[in-house]
Amino acid sequence: MSMPEVSVVIAAYNAERYVHEAIQSVLDQTFDNLEVVVIDDGSTDDTLDIIRQFRSPRVRVFAMENAGQTTAKNRGIRESTGRFVGFCDADDRWHPEKLEKQLPLFDASENVAVVYSSESSIDHAGNVLPDRVDASLRGRVVDALFLENFVPFGSALVRRECLLKVGAFDEDLRMGIDWDLWLRIAAHHDFECVPDSLYVYRKWPGQMSTNWRGRYDSAFRIMRKFEAEHPGLISASTRRRAYANTYTNRGRAGAAQEPRGAFIDGLHGVALDPLNWYSWKSILRILWGAASAATGQAGATVKT
Repeated sequence: MSMPEVSVVIAAYNAERYVHEAIQSVLDQTFDNLEVVVIDDGSTDDTLDIIRQFRSPRVRVFAMENAGQTTAKNRGIRESTGRFVGFCDADDRWHPEKLEKQLPLFDASENVAVVYSSESSIDHAGNVLPDRVDASLRGRVVDALFLENFVPFGSALVRRECLLKVGAFDEDLRMGIDWDLWLRIAAHHDFECVPDSLYVYRKWPGQMSTNWRGRYDSAFRIMRKFEAEHPGLISASTRRRAYANTYTNRGRAGAAQEPRGAFIDGLHGVALDPLNWYSWKSILRILWGAASAATGQAGATVKT
């Protein structure tokens, strides 16, 4: 096929249950000048056989030894050829009109590097969930993005030259790789969004990460790295609130397992941003949870 306008990278690992649906959702786009670059990251189930069932010249399949999602996604970017690059996780799916609605927004300015959209959710069986992530922020979003990763990963379409300029995904990271990438792009470029839900995120027990420590360790690492690479870019007030929220959220995540550490994290949040009511509410929640847990343990001891 001739050079495609859009390349869609799908990195798959042991995704035999959903990968066919993910690939088909991309092939079903109303805009069809695209290629699907599928990277099998050393799957041990039937994922690779299912991928190879697609006979479309628009589907290009590469198998590699297991190296993790970051390396697999970067391999997909290297193998891609389109002017724009999108991503679809192997257990998610795109709405048919996704590219048709996103691509025109790049025409507004050469400085628009990312066009993202709202996101809806389904469960393991495809039932629609009430959860939704709404897309509304556009333009220069670096401060807002430092506070929170509001870009649903699979909804984003990226201008290839901008993606390559910042170096794609950081392979030293294992979590938060999309947030790190969006921040590096947002330091130099504008973002646009489509308010419609064009990406469907699947929530199922097998893919839920319970590694809250790793998640927040990565968050702090990403924030500090970004500040070191872009000194003075983030406003002081945004910086304080971002770190306060990250400490507070880590405290909330670990309250049941480490109430003392959670309380200390909550205090860090309040100290950094004392006018942030979210941190104060979180401390009360942590204390309430610790008291309830202690009461339950005491009751269990008496009963025994």
